[in-house]
Amino acid sequence: MLLVSLPEALLVTMLGFQLAGLGITSHHLIKTGMIQTASSYFIRLAPIPFGLHSLVQIVIYIFILRLVGMVIFNGCHLLPNLIPGRRR
Repeated sequence: MLLVSLPEALLVTMLGFQLAGLGITSHHLIKTGMIQTASSYFIRLAPIPFGLHSLVQIVIYIFILRLVGMVIFNGCHLLPNLIPGRRR
């Protein structure tokens, strides 16, 4: 779990913040990665149909980001950053 899920959670979090153009401290990154790893482990053990666990993990990941206090979602301010070819 620690050799696969934790680095995966750290990389996904770093990539997401880089794509959104937001900064993240190492303290918040490690805290988010550890909570995401633990939640991922328990979700994979749950008797949830395949595919639904991904949606559950997305919702929990958003909750974790709000819990840690790094991101406040005010509408869709990140959406323009994800549209390819759009210039600001």
